[in-house]
Amino acid sequence: MRRFLPVFLACMVVSVGLASWEGSAQQTAPAAPGTAPKVGGAIKEKMKEKVMEPIDLNGATEGQLESLPGLQKGVAKKIAAGRPYKTPEELVTKKILSKASFEKIKHLVEVKP
Repeated sequence: MRRFLPVFLACMVVSVGLASWEGSAQQTAPAAPGTAPKVGGAIKEKMKEKVMEPIDLNGATEGQLESLPGLQKGVAKKIAAGRPYKTPEELVTKKILSKASFEKIKHLVEVKP
C-alpha cells in the first residue's frame, strides 16, 4: 500500500497534465488557410483600447499623459510644466523626452491650435 499511493498519484498527475495539454493544443489550432481566426469579445475590447486618439499636449491632464505608453508620472508632470507647445517635437527640443521615447509616442500626441 505504501508504494501504491505515490505511484497512483504520479500517474494521476501525468494523466491530468496530458489531458490539459491535449485540450490546449486543440484550442490553439491554426485557422484554415484563407480564413481569419475568430476573436473573442474580451480580446476585441483590448484591441479597441490600444487604438488611441491623439492627445493634445496643451490641453491634456496629467492622467491622460500618463496613459501614453512608456510615460510615467514624473514625465507627465514635466510635459505639463513645459506648456505651451507649438509642435509635438518640442518635447525633444525642450529636453523633456529623448528622441527614442518621442518616436514611440509621436503618433499619439498632437498640438491643437
